[in-house]
Amino acid sequence: MARKTTLAIALVFASIAFAAVAAGATPISGTVTVENGTADGANVTVTPMTQGFQQAAKPVRTQIDGEEFSVNAPDAPLYLVQVVHDGAVHYEVLRNETSASMTLNQSLSGTVVNASGEPRTDAAVELTSSSGYSVDRTKVDSNGTFSFGPLKPNATYRVQVTVDGVPYVRTISTPGAGATNGTDSITVETPPPTDDESVLNVSGGNPASHVVQVIAPQNASQSPSAVETLTLRNEGDKPFVGSVELVAPKGAQPYAAMFQGRQTDYQKTPRGVSLNVTVPANSTARVGVAWDLRGRTLEKQFDRDADSVAVVFRGYQPENVTHSENLEAGDAPIPLLTNTEPISANDTIRLDLPAVTGSASASANGSGTAAQASAESNSMPEFPALALFGGLVATVAGGFVAYRVL
Repeated sequence: MARKTTLAIALVFASIAFAAVAAGATPISGTVTVENGTADGANVTVTPMTQGFQQAAKPVRTQIDGEEFSVNAPDAPLYLVQVVHDGAVHYEVLRNETSASMTLNQSLSGTVVNASGEPRTDAAVELTSSSGYSVDRTKVDSNGTFSFGPLKPNATYRVQVTVDGVPYVRTISTPGAGATNGTDSITVETPPPTDDESVLNVSGGNPASHVVQVIAPQNASQSPSAVETLTLRNEGDKPFVGSVELVAPKGAQPYAAMFQGRQTDYQKTPRGVSLNVTVPANSTARVGVAWDLRGRTLEKQFDRDADSVAVVFRGYQPENVTHSENLEAGDAPIPLLTNTEPISANDTIRLDLPAVTGSASASANGSGTAAQASAESNSMPEFPALALFGGLVATVAGGFVAYRVL
């Protein structure tokens, strides 16, 4: 049986420690108004958050009394307020304030049809916020129709329809607070998917569309590892369902793969690995591979154009790394290099990494909190999912941490 490996990517983007949370409590209150109904008895969860949008302390819970709620929450820079009403979850972020006001008076509806315009009766529908938080789920009825509500006004939602495992995504906004309840019904078409890889481009993503995290070895006798992630955008008008190939750095060996934040199977190819992925039309998906490097040199040839590239270090400082001229030190709160100009297919980046001492190796592991890298390990946890409330969301060009906006 093949030897299992340990993943080196528990902190793929989380190179910033949790912000300290001061002792004490802050009163958090709010009102929830439901048109033609009531939120009385609805469950409320208030989660303290760090400036980097990580969970800072245990959530506190309460219920709405009439239209109001109040609770004492641990002191924190931000608070995520979740209200569960009629099976749907609604969100609000409190920054520099301690009171939430939520109105639920709109709805979304639609019809799912096949390529011939006939209603589908076998579709599941999920509603998410613009930041990816799940709001509600349902199935179409015998006429292929669905509806969600009541919802927040002036809000942007994503409607994801899944048919035979293939996702179809539409983005829609609810009217303003003064509008009549309801929206025009949308029609979600579900044409057959494509397996033409040319519809996929490397674009978007944070801190860049193509990220290579370089992780120092555990001791001086081992080589470093790298975790490479790409954000793939489907520019076509059909979902992509097929395989994509990721080219390995020179001499590197794969030991794990990821799709949308979770471990997935992969197949070795002469140039690297192949992954099976699904990307809805006009949407993005994240794929990744963890590699064991050969020696202290990382030489990577790109097989796709990339508008932005970031090399993030764990256990190294950029000033101690010799690198190719198409990389430069990034202006960001974490140690990284960025591309000096757009990377084109067949371009190459090169890093010559310094030797790592025992103490530096320990710091690379975050005093034992980070996952460890080596194909010589004999245990393999799941490829870590990207946390719902967190991860590093660094804007490389501006050099600051960008917050998610609901």
